[in-house]
Amino acid sequence: MEKGEQLYQIHCIRCHGSEGSKGASGAADLTNSDASNAEIVNLIKKGKGVMPSYENIIKGDSSFIWLSDYVETLQK
Repeated sequence: MEKGEQLYQIHCIRCHGSEGSKGASGAADLTNSDASNAEIVNLIKKGKGVMPSYENIIKGDSSFIWLSDYVETLQK
């Protein structure tokens, strides 16, 4: 979980906030998401709406899984 949290702090916190509900620049409220792990990985890789694709920014399939696992902890 630590690696996922580190990736979140690097790439996601400025728009989603530390608890996932910041909503800066139109970012989704992650606390209200019911997306599956696979859906989260796809959203991170491909982007959606104002969120850019991280497919060429974050390296390694494991990194996407770690980040997705962490994002799931923010869901209520």
